[in-house]
Amino acid sequence: AATVLTDSVPGQISNGLHKDSAERPVAFMFSGQGSQYVNMARELYQTEAVFREHLDHCFQLMARMGLPLHEVIYPAPDQAEAVAEKLQQTSFAQPALFAIEYALAQQWMAWGIRPEAMIGHSIGEYVAACLAGVFSLEDALALVVKRGEMMGGMPPGTMLAVNLPVKEVESLLNDKLSLCVINSPTLCVVGGENAEVTALEQQLTDKGVECRSLHTSHVFHSPMMEAVVEPFTRCMSKISLHPPKIPYISNLTGAWITREEATDPAYWARHLRYTVRFADGVQLLLQDPKRILLEVGPGRTLSTLAKQQADKPARHTVLTSVRHPHEQQADSAFLLNTLGRLWLAGVKPDWSIFYNTEKRCRLSLPTYPFERQRYWIDAPEPGEGGDGNKAQLSLSMLGELDRTMQEEVSSPADFANYAAPRNAKEERIAGVWQDVLGTGQVGIHDNFFELGGSSLLGSRVVAELSKAMNVKLSVQAFLNAPTVAELAELIPDNAIGGDNAVLTEIDSQVAPSPVTTVKLRGGDGRKQPLFLVHAIDGFVFFYRDLANALDAGRPVYAFQAQGLEQGSKPLPCIEDMAELYLQAMRNIHPEGPYLLGGVSMGGAVAFEMAQQLHAAGEETKLLFLSDTPPTNYMMFNLEDDTAVLRFAVKHLLKLDDSVVDWDSLRGQAVETQVDRVLEQTSDQNDSLFTLSADVLTRMILVIDIHQQALRAYQPQPYPGRMIFFRPAEVIGNAQLGLAEQFWLKFAQGGMEINNVPGDHLSMNFEPHVLSMADELRRHF
Repeated sequence: AATVLTDSVPGQISNGLHKDSAERPVAFMFSGQGSQYVNMARELYQTEAVFREHLDHCFQLMARMGLPLHEVIYPAPDQAEAVAEKLQQTSFAQPALFAIEYALAQQWMAWGIRPEAMIGHSIGEYVAACLAGVFSLEDALALVVKRGEMMGGMPPGTMLAVNLPVKEVESLLNDKLSLCVINSPTLCVVGGENAEVTALEQQLTDKGVECRSLHTSHVFHSPMMEAVVEPFTRCMSKISLHPPKIPYISNLTGAWITREEATDPAYWARHLRYTVRFADGVQLLLQDPKRILLEVGPGRTLSTLAKQQADKPARHTVLTSVRHPHEQQADSAFLLNTLGRLWLAGVKPDWSIFYNTEKRCRLSLPTYPFERQRYWIDAPEPGEGGDGNKAQLSLSMLGELDRTMQEEVSSPADFANYAAPRNAKEERIAGVWQDVLGTGQVGIHDNFFELGGSSLLGSRVVAELSKAMNVKLSVQAFLNAPTVAELAELIPDNAIGGDNAVLTEIDSQVAPSPVTTVKLRGGDGRKQPLFLVHAIDGFVFFYRDLANALDAGRPVYAFQAQGLEQGSKPLPCIEDMAELYLQAMRNIHPEGPYLLGGVSMGGAVAFEMAQQLHAAGEETKLLFLSDTPPTNYMMFNLEDDTAVLRFAVKHLLKLDDSVVDWDSLRGQAVETQVDRVLEQTSDQNDSLFTLSADVLTRMILVIDIHQQALRAYQPQPYPGRMIFFRPAEVIGNAQLGLAEQFWLKFAQGGMEINNVPGDHLSMNFEPHVLSMADELRRHF
């Protein structure tokens, strides 16, 4: 703890300010099937008495029903792999999740964190109902077991997650396909018979719509559960149902549960048959900006969905209780960190109960040295001149200033690690950042990329700052100074803009570089930097989540492609890129051994950089390729400018591409295509496209040239060792296993292949990228 405080380790220190005396309400969120994993919350079971007591009680009740749940959740080490498959079965997964979430909720409530509201995802609603007193724990467990058995006995099918709005998904349905889940305004789950879903997946893939199959054996919340409705209604009729004592949101309606619904056996049967409207329920919870959302269950699936739907994520406090299976952190540390963040946000735990099992001792500390010095402000004596009310006025002004400062305090979340601007120049820069990023307060030491910025948004920041402060600032200069404080050092004190201001050249104050090197994360000077190479689009914002997930103090730099900035041209071959980036890398870190890697095409450039380092007698300690395709393979069918533009709009800018008539654009000039696309998508993200026509046009040219460079590249055998990250899911026209088999031929020193959750794109973002970060830390 002393080391963390002394070194101010990023990500390990939180602070906040809560000005409202009223305690903030907390809503519990209980996750559904798919979030479970072997040994979830195992350390809590070993160290937290309340959690263990309630989980053991669930284990005992389950054992009476013939379900050895303890052995499934916490198996012997040599049985873990076999049990992992069993835990994916509905009959085990649902009771396991219920037990963990119920015991975890009891632990939170024992510490004084009591829910003012609740929501559950599918089976998670049973936990909410049980805590609300709708049915007893014994009845709840019996229902969960019976429910799992009935659902598991239905005909098998497939569920497909689709990244489209609800209305568009509904237009794809027929009598054999149904809408099972609405997780967010743009993420739904469709289910049906295997053949029907496979055909739909192919149809969506051909259109470039992102979708993926879920790891389920049956289609829940669909007509394929119709045969269960009547027998489950009869089962529920034997249970004593009571009105809820704690409000919770219904999956069936997306609204607050009514006493009539909660006590109606038919409601619970319809609950397993009809669509889960989780998105509507989250929107209802987010209507109260003071409400804190706490995910009570393994992982962070619901927290991620909630953050995606918040209008201003930074103003909503959304927390998790149990680590993701790929996170390398102790369960107790994770839970206690969340408890601390709840306290920072304005929740008041019952500390006397929290410390109940510990012996707390009063410590004698040195007292304040009373030095008998007088500091009172006296009014002037009569006849001395001056204002007799001067002292009282000064004290009043100080009091008013204090009140004013308190009134201007933003939400508690805005004060985490916040350092205020120190002068007008920093205030002006911070103001531009806030406008572009759409966030609350920006501290002078906040990293632009860690706040959610990207290279594209950086282009707009440069333009806005150049206009506001009458300076000529390059994107390169900005990306190498990614905090307000660093950027302020580059800009002269008198450069505050105005009609009579003189244009100031900033580039002359920045050391020239042959390439745009982006500092994604600073270091502590003790660890080797990691150097990353851009993907085919040339930008490097893909690496933001990876950089943040790596070990503290590890500096991370990325090379952005030539051609994206006005006045530069894309490099036509991989060898030239590698040579240029090596020069930039040596300017930062003159001597090896080096750590290199890249996503997609960036892996091929990193491979060539390692080759050139080896030829020069220099050492590459780490070389990784993240789903780098074969050099003769064209991913995403980027056969013309229109296909490239659509790829950029959909996958890189994350916009709805269905609003554009793509066929009508083919054959037109690139500039014309870009203008039409921006016009038709302008209402989706205004801040991003203020200056994007020129940037997007250059990006299309860069992608086209990079694609040609990759196809012309002929890799040679590499004597060193390589690491390859392979996505678990297929996207577009990719073929699983094709990429690593190609690069394996050139790995003379051997190649380690690691599976990463997600697909070619999503594997680079949280939560999937945490798996990649874990492996890289091991090799560091």
